[in-house]
Amino acid sequence: MKYLLTTMAFLAIAMISDLRAQEITVFPGFWSEQFYQDNTRVTRGEVQALMMNNEATATLWKKYRKHETIALISAGVQTGFLLWLLNSNQDNYLVPAIGALAMTGVSIGYSFSAMSRKKKAILEYNEMLEKDEVFLGTTANGVGLVYSF
Repeated sequence: MKYLLTTMAFLAIAMISDLRAQEITVFPGFWSEQFYQDNTRVTRGEVQALMMNNEATATLWKKYRKHETIALISAGVQTGFLLWLLNSNQDNYLVPAIGALAMTGVSIGYSFSAMSRKKKAILEYNEMLEKDEVFLGTTANGVGLVYSF
């Protein structure tokens, strides 16, 4: 009976150490990225909710959202400058051309920064999931095997 309980405890610990939350994978789509947890497609809102659960990933995700917003606003301003350039006469084309080029640079820079922050947030989240371990330590009832995740 003693060996049966020991074997069952060992198997329970082995099965618990195999249970992990699912990692997030991102695939490029036609209009936007597609997020997956294993075989299940998840929405951007669900991924954002997962990112907000951890302080480190929440900080990176908020920076990603801010940089993405700045990139989209600067792309809109760039479009405005381009329309102004197309509708201007030949005497006044320098200001809208410089504005369009400047906003293009800002938009591209913040887009790359946003993609980098999103990638770091997802990698941090996935790395966080792999930090589970079983060790001998103190528990609420004394000393025993502790499962940390």
